Amino acid sequence: MLVIPTSKEILHNEVLGDCGAFFVSGDALSLAQNMQEIYSQETRRNELEAKALEHSQYFSVAKAAKSLESLL
Repeated sequence: MLVIPTSKEILHNEVLGDCGAFFVSGDALSLAQNMQEIYSQETRRNELEAKALEHSQYFSVAKAAKSLESLL
């Protein structure tokens, strides 16, 4: 799995929670620091990957279909 830093303006904290690495939009140094952390710290990267995989289950097709079905 790939961990990708993102700007808070793109994905808000409440959407991504603690399974993302955020940088300040328009701040190249902030982005570079996030990338450096992710690529150099295997433990941190693995934690983010595991949390992201778990979080992605909230957006499964089956869950979306069930939610839509409940509206009908």
